[in-house]
Formats: sequence, C-alpha cells, structure tokens
Amino acid sequence: MELSARKDEFDQLGVKIAVLTYEPPKTNLKFIEQYNIGFPILSDTESKHIKAFGLLNESFARDHMAYGVPYPGIFVVDSNHSVRAKLSEDSYRDRPSIDLVLEAVNGMIQQPTIQKPQEVRE
Repeated sequence: MELSARKDEFDQLGVKIAVLTYEPPKTNLKFIEQYNIGFPILSDTESKHIKAFGLLNESFARDHMAYGVPYPGIFVVDSNHSVRAKLSEDSYRDRPSIDLVLEAVNGMIQQPTIQKPQEVRE
C-alpha cells in the first residue's frame, strides 16, 4: 500500500512500477479496483518468474495453500532491462522500505552506466 501511496514520487523520476504476485489475475484485478492501484499487478500463478528471481519461499509444503508465496522483493531495472538493484526481505510479512527503493532509483539515475546490481536487505 505504501508503494501505491508514493507512486507520484516514482512518476516524478520517470520510473514505471509493476508488481508480480502468485495470485490469479481475478484476485489481482479485485485488489486493483478495491484499493485504486495505479500500476499493473502481474500474475505468476505457477511461480515460474518468482523462482527465476530467487524469491520463492519454500517454508510451505508444495500441497499447502500458501506454497508459492514469494519473499517480498523489489528490482530496479533500467531502460536496457538490466537489474540495477535488488531489495528483499527474509519474511513474507515484511516489505523493503520505499525510501530504500527511491534511494536505489536515484542512484541509478545519477550513475546511468550499467553496474553489478546492489543487493539491499533491511
């Protein structure tokens, strides 16, 4: 919700936001409508991309209803599709700080050359 509340700060920097969840599209659409979310929420119901990004939380058994719930992670990606920063948490209940995300975005803008991604954990 904080990401949505602070969307204007990203807009002012020329940054687009997209969210990836393991929820089905219908659930995401309902969430977008209920909370007036101003950016796309993408569905990864089989957790293929969640696994590829290294965010799969395997603390739940495969037959558990919460299997596939990802660790919260935010990737800052530049216009060349290169990951410039990865911010993540160890608990699915926690979210990376939006201030840290904005700091990473500002760093990307100030240093436009491609570098090794920085990984930030709170």
